[in-house]
Amino acid sequence: MSKSILLAFPAFAAAAALSTPTAGDFVRELRGAKTALLRGVAAEGGALSEDALALMDGLGRVNPSAPNPAADVDLWSNDYDVRSRLPLPTPPGWDGWDASTEAAIVRLRRDEAEFEAGVLLAGDPELRGRLRFAGPLSVPAGSRTALEWRPTELELEFDDGSDAAAAACNALGGILPDDVFKAQIAFDDGSGSAITKMSASWQRAQSELLVGIELTYLDQDMILCTLAALDDARVVLERRRDSDTE
Repeated sequence: MSKSILLAFPAFAAAAALSTPTAGDFVRELRGAKTALLRGVAAEGGALSEDALALMDGLGRVNPSAPNPAADVDLWSNDYDVRSRLPLPTPPGWDGWDASTEAAIVRLRRDEAEFEAGVLLAGDPELRGRLRFAGPLSVPAGSRTALEWRPTELELEFDDGSDAAAAACNALGGILPDDVFKAQIAFDDGSGSAITKMSASWQRAQSELLVGIELTYLDQDMILCTLAALDDARVVLERRRDSDTE
């Protein structure tokens, strides 16, 4: 049994001092750590506590897909529920922006990725809707642990038409590169003026919207990763049980 495993899970180290641990012991310890992580994150409403971060560090040290998780395409190409809280970028000059995601899903494929989530802005029920990003996904040349995602499509749609929803669509547009082609679609809510949906698509030109995904843990049930584009946010992804990809 490797020293890194013992360092990752102190309880396992204590048991190892009394007996010779087996592969089955390690699998049970690993499963217990993942269950504890998911329960802890759920109890904190998606926030990552110090205990959760410590568990993530421990799992990363015994990553079963190391040293080359990025190459295991068949393993990571699946649909995942985002279990940890994932903040959205703040558009410049809009102090009222307070965005959070709900019921987020990540769909990873060999050459593309999609992120879809419920979104709530400023805790305002009028600003509840759906957000979707999609675009090419690749493994950088020579990389063993990283993926690169280049979103080229954005959709934001609110459940209700209101002036606040229209302002939010415009504000979200402020975080996109200057060369983005933006289109806003107006829905008739009786007044004929409410804008509740924004869509945008763009070609890779002067600006790059690049999301670096560092895989720190990967197995058949879970991905732990770090997102360089969001201040190195650490993310917990749990594979959806109905996931069935090619």
